[in-house]
Amino acid sequence: MSSVFVRLSIFWENQQLDVSLPAQRPVVDFIDEIIQLFHPVTESHAKPGESVTDVFTWALSSPINGRINPDISLSESGIIDGQRLYLTRASDAAQAPFVDDILSEIRTTIDDNQWRWSSAIRSNGLYCCGLTLLGLLFLILLPRTLTPTSQTSPWVFAPIGIITLTSIIIAASRPHPWLRWAGIITPIAAAAATWPATTLIPNATTPARITWTLAATSLGGIIAAFLAGRRRPNQQGQGADSRNDTAGVVAFTILTIVLTGLGVAFLFPVRPLAVAAWGAWAPILLLLIAPTVALNATGLPTMLRRNDTGDPVERTKIHTTARRSEAFSRGLVWAATALALLDIITLVGSPYWQQAIPAACLALILMLRSHGFADARIIAPLLTAGGVGIALTAAALTHFGQHHWAKPPAPWWQADNYLVWVVFASTLIVIALLFISINNLSLDELQEARLSKIISTIDVLISLTFVPGILVAQGVYTYFWAIM
Repeated sequence: MSSVFVRLSIFWENQQLDVSLPAQRPVVDFIDEIIQLFHPVTESHAKPGESVTDVFTWALSSPINGRINPDISLSESGIIDGQRLYLTRASDAAQAPFVDDILSEIRTTIDDNQWRWSSAIRSNGLYCCGLTLLGLLFLILLPRTLTPTSQTSPWVFAPIGIITLTSIIIAASRPHPWLRWAGIITPIAAAAATWPATTLIPNATTPARITWTLAATSLGGIIAAFLAGRRRPNQQGQGADSRNDTAGVVAFTILTIVLTGLGVAFLFPVRPLAVAAWGAWAPILLLLIAPTVALNATGLPTMLRRNDTGDPVERTKIHTTARRSEAFSRGLVWAATALALLDIITLVGSPYWQQAIPAACLALILMLRSHGFADARIIAPLLTAGGVGIALTAAALTHFGQHHWAKPPAPWWQADNYLVWVVFASTLIVIALLFISINNLSLDELQEARLSKIISTIDVLISLTFVPGILVAQGVYTYFWAIM
């Protein structure tokens, strides 16, 4: 005569439950009681005051017998005393090691590994195909915008405009989450359309044309950042606190304003090298004041003063303001990083080797300033821009050294000598390997404190030499000693 109960051990995550279960009753009759016995554990994962609603289908399974059919008994499933069962979601239940219906198992396996052309997958696939074709046409037409003619311009810029408008509409409607990045084509199209249009500006020099093109690119970047970070549902259901476009919009807005002002200035007798040298301190200042400006711009100090006086402040408003302040600060740092990199590129293209001094200082300060932040989205751009700046400066100094520190005929990237490119590539490789090797470096708290002190000391020393470096680059000291 078969036993009335079966003694089992049931496991769920790291919990074990030793129970005796009816052997002749269907599993569906008592699986809810088993779940209830584990219920206090599931409630412990919830936040205080939050109710737990079970919306999953649960199942018992065994590595020997596979998933147990809930409509039959344990005895019919071949479960015996002392066996281990596992409580999991139905989709995660263990499968039986042997299969009775091979064809059905083959069919199921193939179906599970296929992306069926239906519903959301079909929609994603069609959008991917359409955007791929539009992107291919865009890449084919893009080089033709550099040398437009009266005959080809309508046939080149009209399709580019249609492609850009289509991408903006798709990114704005966002039928699928990944399509919010479709607007990234906007700054590229803005640059492609602006560069040939700058030939129509009277007395436009090459620096002025480049600056206007970069300003248009930044303006397109504002649109792309807004579309990519547009309001979307929050995972906690707080839809009002879900914007992620603030940092990008702030960064591109600052770049657009600065580059537009420089573009206007370059239409007059203003030298880009002088602006780059004398204005090299501006990105550093922006890095220093970014947190303070972000706090004041978002109204967080006012909220703190209200809290000090005892006035209650809504939790959602605190979250919204704090996140907006953090994003605003991040956008300021991104803008400062981009301006510093443009400054370095301009200075290393100078015909005077002295102007490589502030470029080198600026690159080092970018890397050292990263130590003052904790957000990876700030640290990574600062380190990358600093590494590129050091490589550019090393190549420029090599180029000057080959010409005996005299005025070379062209910037280093236009030189036929391979040595400058070897230095540039080698410096980038060394810096990249240094970043990768630091990843495996583990320090205790005392070592981290010592390293932080060393970095801060170096940062102060380089910052102190930065202003004298600018004066050297501009020949102020040479002029001073000449009149003494």
